[in-house]
Amino acid sequence: MGSVRPGNYACQATPWWHCTLLCVLLAVAYGPLPVLAAGEWLAKGNEALGGGRLREAIEFFTMEIKQHPDNALPYVKRAAAHEKLRKKQDAIRDLETAAQLDPSSTSTLIKKARLYRDACRFDDATVDLNSVLQKRPEHKAATKELEQVREAQTLLGEVKEMVHVKGAREDIVSQMIDRVLAVAPECTEARLLGLRGLVARGDHERVLAETTQLLMAGGGGAAGAGSLGAADLDLLVMRGQAFWHTGETESAIQHFQKVLRADPEHRSAKDAYRTARAFTKQRTAAEAAERDARWDDAIKAWSRLEESTRDGSYPEGRKVVLTGLCRALTHARQPGAGARRCQEARELDAGYTPAIVAHVRALIASEEYDAAVREANAAAQAEGADAEMQELLREAQAALRRSKVKDYFGILGLSRAAQPSDREIKRAYRALSLKFHPDKQVGKSEAESEEAERRFRELTEAYEVLTDPEKRAKYDQGIDPNDQSQGGGGGQHRHPFQHGSPFGFGGGPFTFHFRAG
Repeated sequence: MGSVRPGNYACQATPWWHCTLLCVLLAVAYGPLPVLAAGEWLAKGNEALGGGRLREAIEFFTMEIKQHPDNALPYVKRAAAHEKLRKKQDAIRDLETAAQLDPSSTSTLIKKARLYRDACRFDDATVDLNSVLQKRPEHKAATKELEQVREAQTLLGEVKEMVHVKGAREDIVSQMIDRVLAVAPECTEARLLGLRGLVARGDHERVLAETTQLLMAGGGGAAGAGSLGAADLDLLVMRGQAFWHTGETESAIQHFQKVLRADPEHRSAKDAYRTARAFTKQRTAAEAAERDARWDDAIKAWSRLEESTRDGSYPEGRKVVLTGLCRALTHARQPGAGARRCQEARELDAGYTPAIVAHVRALIASEEYDAAVREANAAAQAEGADAEMQELLREAQAALRRSKVKDYFGILGLSRAAQPSDREIKRAYRALSLKFHPDKQVGKSEAESEEAERRFRELTEAYEVLTDPEKRAKYDQGIDPNDQSQGGGGGQHRHPFQHGSPFGFGGGPFTFHFRAG
């Protein structure tokens, strides 16, 4: 197939507008299109506009303008397509050109005035509308439009004064801004004033929605850093701060970085970026200490963050910090202090799952079993509760049951709440069984020997339960495996090291020596 040049219309199998648009694009590469009859590109553009093919329509109107640059009509038509695509500034530029080419067109002036009003360019809108009314004093559309412009302009002026008045009611200011935006929906100035009110009220979700709209309307949402204006930079900072306050840390930092690439000295962005980076770095250190079970280090790291969030300006971060501090304190055998920190976190966000979980576990570690069950049950019954809350309730209920059975940890001199490791259990058993071993009771009174025997048997029983996986699983569910009334197996207990003593008492079974009565 040979190369296709503009003017080659051998594409009859495709819709005519596809072929025509192809010719437009090829013209850019190969040279100018052949001059068509006056209005032919305009007719094609009108058809595309009527069919909703807006970008196609813009191309056709552009070709009409190139062939007939002194005709106002294609500018007006192209403005209509731009407006439908929400490219309001492009539409205004086309209407301004059309008005220069045809100053007598009142319809062009009214269309331009409406777009000016939408963008709260009230003075420009007033000039156009007065021009229409000078020519046609009874023009109803122009009269009504001028009334709307004056009302919105007055309201905006009042809002600008009120935002600087200390103690001004935010709800009234917000209502006035809404009234301005009802008349001038693209008014960036009013939206910025409203945004500052939303920020002051902590309505960060609405800040995100509003800044998204404004940035997309202005091109800043997708524009590169070099093309951002001062207003876009301020919007990006506000959007980043909203992300920060809703816990979207990475998104917040990315927004601050984007601003700083465009303006390295932007004060608000610099301050926000430093704060975010410092917080994130310290939080990462605290979480790493938790993962490594370095509880003292975790407490120090979380405590530093707790101090930095006391001013209340960052509740989303503070609840995370308080919850982390709660976990670390609980693991460091300070569950009472941990529970208090979790309670503070829940006061900031009653439904914050990590705080609920950490709080219940801190109560369990504090041996406040009834309270733990109450808290877990309330969380499990709450609307939207998931499987994690049900599992937490079972955990609390098992802890309550365990509290009512023999404390095998206590027998070994350990704290159940501290969750001792297997090594700690073995070490405790070795030390105490050495102390109470029957062979160590020679020369003691009968009562002392009997007590030693009782303690030794208890130690053996505790060690077997806590180191045997099957028995330990039952015990963790609040069932004493040695209590037949609870479904335990009962049975006799042997010394765990009786086939090879670690204490140097010989390799065979222990021999119990009791004095004769």
